[in-house]
Amino acid sequence: RVRQLLAQDPDPSELARAPVDAGRFKVQLQPVYVASIQGHSEVVNVLLDHQPASFLADAFSLACASASSSRARDDLLRLLKDCPSLLGALCPPSHPLAAVGMAGCSLAGMAAAFNGADVAKQLARLGARYDLFVAVLADDMEWLAEPRNARAWRQDLNQYFPRWAESARTRINGLTPLMAAAQRCNVRMVRFLIGAGADIFRKRYGRAGDWERARAKEMESTAINYAQIYDHLQDQGFPIIRCLLDRFQALRSMPEADRPFTVPAAWDGSIRESCAEWLDGTHPAARELLDDFELGIYEPGGEGG
Repeated sequence: RVRQLLAQDPDPSELARAPVDAGRFKVQLQPVYVASIQGHSEVVNVLLDHQPASFLADAFSLACASASSSRARDDLLRLLKDCPSLLGALCPPSHPLAAVGMAGCSLAGMAAAFNGADVAKQLARLGARYDLFVAVLADDMEWLAEPRNARAWRQDLNQYFPRWAESARTRINGLTPLMAAAQRCNVRMVRFLIGAGADIFRKRYGRAGDWERARAKEMESTAINYAQIYDHLQDQGFPIIRCLLDRFQALRSMPEADRPFTVPAAWDGSIRESCAEWLDGTHPAARELLDDFELGIYEPGGEGG
């Protein structure tokens, strides 16, 4: 359909570059950016034929498009081969993508934010700026397991995703890496982060004005709440919920002085209280698991341990 519209227009390049609404961002962007953000790969490839040389020489535009287009990915890799200094660059405030919150984002983060995990991993191997937040989005266990990278990501273990994460295709603004891994139902990543010392009690972060009253409960949410909603792996015994319950049980059994972080009073008294707001979206069998924990008959590990 897009190809037909462009073929019928006397100036297809002008039409291909005319700003359009960028959906939830409530701004206008060139169509190639909107198609890239929304993951319409065929549309992206058609629109690339009508982009100016400045677009094809812009690493951040190509990184955005590369998540949906192998052609854009190849162009990006060629550009970086010629200009390796760009590997450490951050998206400037003057870039068109800054209008959707991507200012300050790395090239790998740009690709990962729009589901270009493979591109982000390629960029990491080339030496691009990379961190825990990008690794979680890209499910890059190889990078995380590399000992020389530990110092780079451990400092962010219990921090919140940067502002650019508000623009990601899967909304992760205000989440910690552990919350994001639970939201993405990434069992392997959840286990890794908990093993590394992630704080399971950390609450979601929201800037003033970001949340309407109807979503106020999200301000109080922790990783267990995202597990309630997104862990539907009944055949595996709800492994993400179990990971969190096992960690909670282990922390609760420690002397208070030995705990790496404080166990909130609400959790120490009743985990049911911490999960109550989210029970409507919890799998019935997972509710039983939480009830077992509450009653003291929960068995650590189980099928998902």
